[in-house]
Amino acid sequence: EVNMVEFFRMSRRWVAVVAVVGLFTVPCSAAKKVEKKTAWKDSHLAGTKFGPSWVGEDVTPESLRGKVVLIEHWGYKSAPCIKEMSRLISLQKEHGRKGLVVIAMHAQGTSNAVKARVLRLCKKKRVNYIVTAGGSVPGRKDQAIPNVQLLGPSGYMWFQGNLSDSRLTSAIKGALKKVKSEKEVECLVRAEKIMGDQTYGSQPAAVKQIQEGKLGESYNTLLGKKKHDPTRPDYRRRRRNNSKGQISADAKALLKGLDTYAKHMFSEAERMKKEQPSQTMATLKKIATLFAKTPYSQQANDETKKLTSDREFQKHLSCERRYLSAMKVVERIGDLPKKERDRRIFIRKQQPLIHEFAVKVKSLIKYDPDSIFVNKLTDQLTVYGVKLKKSR
Repeated sequence: EVNMVEFFRMSRRWVAVVAVVGLFTVPCSAAKKVEKKTAWKDSHLAGTKFGPSWVGEDVTPESLRGKVVLIEHWGYKSAPCIKEMSRLISLQKEHGRKGLVVIAMHAQGTSNAVKARVLRLCKKKRVNYIVTAGGSVPGRKDQAIPNVQLLGPSGYMWFQGNLSDSRLTSAIKGALKKVKSEKEVECLVRAEKIMGDQTYGSQPAAVKQIQEGKLGESYNTLLGKKKHDPTRPDYRRRRRNNSKGQISADAKALLKGLDTYAKHMFSEAERMKKEQPSQTMATLKKIATLFAKTPYSQQANDETKKLTSDREFQKHLSCERRYLSAMKVVERIGDLPKKERDRRIFIRKQQPLIHEFAVKVKSLIKYDPDSIFVNKLTDQLTVYGVKLKKSR
C-alpha cells in the first residue's frame, strides 16, 4: 500500500534538489556563452578606462589587446593594499614575459600631493608594474579595495575577487595559454576593419583567409579564382558560373571591404611621404605582400618603382635616415635635468656626445639645408646651448 503523504514529501525533496542543481548549472552555461563572444567592442577591456600612468608607460585598451591583464583597485592609505604590492611585483616578474600585464588603478585621489606620496611608496617597494591615476573596468562587482579583475587575451573577464584567492592562480595560468602574438592581434584588427560586425556565413574560406592575413588569397577566392583544377568533376560548372559573374551578396560585401582597406593603406602611404618617407616605402611593401597576386599588389609595386627612380624622394629619404641616426645620439645623451645648475653640469659631462650630435647635424645641413628635418635637429642643439647657421 502506497503512503500518499510520504510520496508527496519525497516529491517536494526531489523538486528542491533539482532547483538547487539548476542554480549551479545556469551560471555555468551563461559563462560558456560569455566565452564564445568574440566581438572586441563588447569586451570588458574595450570598455576599460585608464588614467594617466604614474609608474610605467601609458596604456590603452588597444595597446593591451591580446595580452592577459590583471587590474587591481587600490589605495596608498590602505594597509591591505600596501601588503599586496609584493604579490603583484612577484606576479609581474614571474609571468610578465609570458604576456601578463599588471596594472594598479589608484582609487584614493589623483592630486599632485597624492601622486607624490604614491611615487615615494612605489619607489620604496621597487614596483615593476604599471600604476595609473584611477580608472574603471565595466562589470566590476566589488567596489571595495583591494580588489582585482583578470581580463583574458580576448578582453573578457576571467576572474574577479581577492588577490589571495587560490582560483586566481589557475585563472592566470589558463589565460596565459591563450595569449596572442602581435601578428595574430594585427590580423584580428585588420579583419575587423575589413568585415565589420558581420559574419559572412556563405564565405567561410574567404573569411578564414582574411583572419589569417591572406588578403590576396581571399580576394581571388571571392572572385572564384581559387584552385581551378580541370581534373575536378565540377570544374566546368564552376567555370560556367564564374563566367556569368554570379557573385553572392556576402562576396560583394567582402570585396568592398578589401577594396576600402587597400585604398586606406594607399592613402596612408601618400600621407607619410613628407614626414616619414621610409614608412611610405614600408607601407607599399606591406600592401604588395598582403594583396599578393591582385591588382592592388601590382599597383603597390608600380608605385614603389616610381618612388625608387624619383631623385627628389630618394634625397628626402636619405635626409630622414640621417635625422634618425642623429636622434639615436640624443637618446644616448638622455633627458636634461629640470634644475638649471644640474642642467649645466649634465651638459658639461655629455660634451663628447653633444659634439657627435652636432657633427651629424652639420652633415645633414650640408647635404640638404632645406630639409624639413634640419629645423628639428637645430632646435635640439639649441637645448644643449649650441647654435648652428645653415650653409649652402
